[in-house]
Amino acid sequence: MRRLLIASMMGLSAFALPVVIGCDDTVSHEKEVEVKDDGTKVTEEKKVTQDRETGDKTVTEEKKVDNPNR
Repeated sequence: MRRLLIASMMGLSAFALPVVIGCDDTVSHEKEVEVKDDGTKVTEEKKVTQDRETGDKTVTEEKKVDNPNR
């Protein structure tokens, strides 16, 4: 019985952790993929998130270039 109680408490705490910590809300998300004539693939991604508690906005921009010829 004691083992069951401990296991259930640990399981519930694992599910409750994201609720206590909180997550950022995604305000906008844009993704653009361009394939050039030589086969190069350019991916640009821009994501804006907002913190639930403070309201601070964070902008994340990422650019990936995949050149299959290299």
